[in-house]
Amino acid sequence: LCAWPSGLGSLWDRACEMFFQIKGGTVDFGQEHSERYGHSRFGRTYPGLFPEWSATNPVHLVGHSLGGTTIRVLQHLLGTNAFEGYETSADWVLSITTINAPHNGSLTAYALGEKEAAAPQVVKLSPGHVLGSVVHTLCFLNLKPLGYDFSLDHWNLSFRETSWIGGMMLLLRSVLWKSELVEDEDNAAYDASIHSMREWNKKIGEAHSQTYYLSLVGDASDANTFNPEPMGPGLKGFAAYLLIVVQWVFRRVFLTLLEWLTFRRDYAELKKALPEVDLRDYKGPSDGLCTVFSQQFPSIGLETPCESANMPDNVDQMRPGVWYVSRHGEDHMGIVVSKHRARNSLRVS
Repeated sequence: LCAWPSGLGSLWDRACEMFFQIKGGTVDFGQEHSERYGHSRFGRTYPGLFPEWSATNPVHLVGHSLGGTTIRVLQHLLGTNAFEGYETSADWVLSITTINAPHNGSLTAYALGEKEAAAPQVVKLSPGHVLGSVVHTLCFLNLKPLGYDFSLDHWNLSFRETSWIGGMMLLLRSVLWKSELVEDEDNAAYDASIHSMREWNKKIGEAHSQTYYLSLVGDASDANTFNPEPMGPGLKGFAAYLLIVVQWVFRRVFLTLLEWLTFRRDYAELKKALPEVDLRDYKGPSDGLCTVFSQQFPSIGLETPCESANMPDNVDQMRPGVWYVSRHGEDHMGIVVSKHRARNSLRVS
């Protein structure tokens, strides 16, 4: 079963969306959280992928990239009874598998615009600022490019939620002065930063003693090898091969550019802002977006290092509460599950 939270939402908002997509009901982001960040408390209503979900019917959660950190936050919210009206616990999750996830944040967040010494503030006209302005504009016009749903209804950005004049004023304020959508702590860009993951790791703390943990870590060592397996459904023959070539070339160009943007700077201000973090760990082997160090397991912000080990050949040797690590040679986009493929392959048990 495939839950699909907003690609631009914060870890908190995404975890809330995942909970109600799986359990069913109207998404409740929490009164305190919603008032703090200035968006609606309630979101969309879902029938539930697995309404029977509970401590006696736990699930295995799998998340790629920010999805990996999202499912960690989801387990944390379950363990702290954050969902009003529900009696939850961390035991609702039997295992967590993360794929190329930035457990310790990524320098790419700063390369794209997060201010090194003042995150979540964003540098004006940076790639992140421009992207946020474009997304806000598309949401204001209620447009879905190529059918992509930003799932940001709770921010009330569309003119249909306010008015042309009110929505336009908010859009201009966001572009010219400050955007609550991208220049606060309640968005995906900030939650990919080292600043945010340090704080989230502190909140989440140690691994849950009854949950199995596995990190699939990419180092891009095989990324330049062309793989003819199609990433999209429904196409055959020459059209399918052409699509595969275009996807592969885009992936390599896009990630190579991001890697260049990320590693060309020395991050002097970030070193001053986070003196306890050794930034050399963030300039080692990478999948194009996240270093191997960040993908392996949570470390920054933790008082006690989590127990970790390489993935054993025999899964029966795995123990709950331990972060197991398995390396693969793909880049950050090498293992991406589409909605179509996920719905036909992933199952909740």
